Amino acid sequence: MTRTIDGREEIFDEFRGRYVELTPEERVRQWFAHFLVEDCAYPRGRIGIEISIVIQRKTYRSDLVVFDKNRRPWMLVECKSPEIALTEKVFEQVTLYNYTLKADFIVLTNGNSTIIMKLDYAAGKIEFQSELPPYPKD
Repeated sequence: MTRTIDGREEIFDEFRGRYVELTPEERVRQWFAHFLVEDCAYPRGRIGIEISIVIQRKTYRSDLVVFDKNRRPWMLVECKSPEIALTEKVFEQVTLYNYTLKADFIVLTNGNSTIIMKLDYAAGKIEFQSELPPYPKD
């Protein structure tokens, strides 16, 4: 559901329970969050949007975090506007956030391209995935 306030388009974010400005990045974030719930059967209540992360006394906001049943970050998703390429700089941004969160999966998306990575902390490597993993069984 969208509305226009003072010439600014807003969308109702069901995850945050409020209207937010509908920027190109927000459009991608909303699309991906709904895709996870509606197409991939991820539990709506385990998806957090714009979760605050403190790194060296500076606060950042992750675009989307999927939590497991124990409320541990399981997947970290970085959303960009469709015109923003998924470059090394985007990867560096999300890995900075993941330094604190330690999610099992990292996803980068701009709505046109999506990169899915599984992190193997024990082996110190990243495995690229061709599709999103199923949400873990409780």
